[in-house]
Amino acid sequence: MGGENTGIGRGVPNPFRLGWYIIPLPNDLAARVEGRSIYARLGLTVHQTAPSVKPSWSGQLTLEIVNNGPFTYRLYPKMYLCQLILEQLSSPALIAEESAWGDLRL
Repeated sequence: MGGENTGIGRGVPNPFRLGWYIIPLPNDLAARVEGRSIYARLGLTVHQTAPSVKPSWSGQLTLEIVNNGPFTYRLYPKMYLCQLILEQLSSPALIAEESAWGDLRL
């Protein structure tokens, strides 16, 4: 979002990066991207497809933000729109799965 604020209108999908950080996961951790209830109550959702982040994945996560509420909202840098929930695997993943999209940058 580059240090600016951005408006998000009703029903308009907006892809955003989850910060500017590369998020590397080791082969014994997986993760899920989940929205926060404070924003869900306003009608903002942060992912429309699979929220899973597989072991050994590294890259920038994209948030698929959609406003299902009745108002236009202003988003600002460093807003905590979602949470990344880490899950410990019982054993390390043997094969790192490559993304079909690679590290796609919008």
